[in-house]
Amino acid sequence: MKQLYLDIESSPISGYVWGLWNQNVGLNQIIKPTQMLSFAAKFRDEKRTRFHSVFHDGQAEMVQAAHDYLESCDVLFSWNGKRFDVPHLHR
Repeated sequence: MKQLYLDIESSPISGYVWGLWNQNVGLNQIIKPTQMLSFAAKFRDEKRTRFHSVFHDGQAEMVQAAHDYLESCDVLFSWNGKRFDVPHLHR
């Protein structure tokens, strides 16, 4: 059974807002949406941690590498992976 540990890092959403507390931001106020900046992955049976980023690999290659790792594993371990990391990778 191939086990993968994965964590992604993403940028904040940039936008025009009128206040700091209890704000609802409309889509028309977003200047730049969030994007995945980097991720680290490690298979349990390997010593090496793999790191990919927009800076080192480019957006398309980084995302493709993450999908390749996900497709090759049987079990995924991630902090908040079910609610954030995996959905963010699939959009």
